[in-house]
Amino acid sequence: MRDVILFDLDNTLFDVEQYMTGAFADVAAHLEAEYGVNGEQIHADLLELWRKETSMYPHLFDDLIADHSINADIEQIVAVFNDHEPVLEPYDGVPEVLNNLQQRGYTLGIVTDGTARRQRRKLDALGLRSAFETVVLTAELNEPKPSPLPFEEAARRLERSGDRCVYVGDNPQVDFAGAKKVDMCTIRVRQGEFRHLPSGPHSDISIENINEVYEAIVNASKDHQESH
Repeated sequence: MRDVILFDLDNTLFDVEQYMTGAFADVAAHLEAEYGVNGEQIHADLLELWRKETSMYPHLFDDLIADHSINADIEQIVAVFNDHEPVLEPYDGVPEVLNNLQQRGYTLGIVTDGTARRQRRKLDALGLRSAFETVVLTAELNEPKPSPLPFEEAARRLERSGDRCVYVGDNPQVDFAGAKKVDMCTIRVRQGEFRHLPSGPHSDISIENINEVYEAIVNASKDHQESH
């Protein structure tokens, strides 16, 4: 029986553009104060660049300061970005979905990439921390997805084998390959910045929003039982 449901965080439980909008505002204010640039323009340019390149792009701030000829310290900019205190709302229906799964006896967890401090702040800002029995921050393991290690760690903490777990994520580029390597069922939610990407070979089920996740889990469990 699949009785553990693990979730990605960004773009799975909330729209990460909320975080980016606020954190980029902090960066823009910092650059305006330190270098006299137009903060409003910096903010607009950061959002435009992020929407074009997505969160997978590692040189966002490098490109920004090059485009604006700002002699700024990248590490300081990244620190401002990471220190953002977010105000976030989960996707519609997320609290109800999590509560429903708990009421039905499922154990819930998180496996998420990103700096540990930033991801904890996001989870706290969403008000969802109490729903999860474990939170695996891949940065603390030095093993980001698609490594299987974070998924193995989540299963170990919850004293389950991988084939009793389901992983729900949004990004087919990184979210599912590691989970599949440890025999987890994978559910891709088509929402957020990666919603237009093809699902690829590692997601078992694709749904349009988080409110469909329980039905998908039930169907996955039926298929799992029939194959054993």
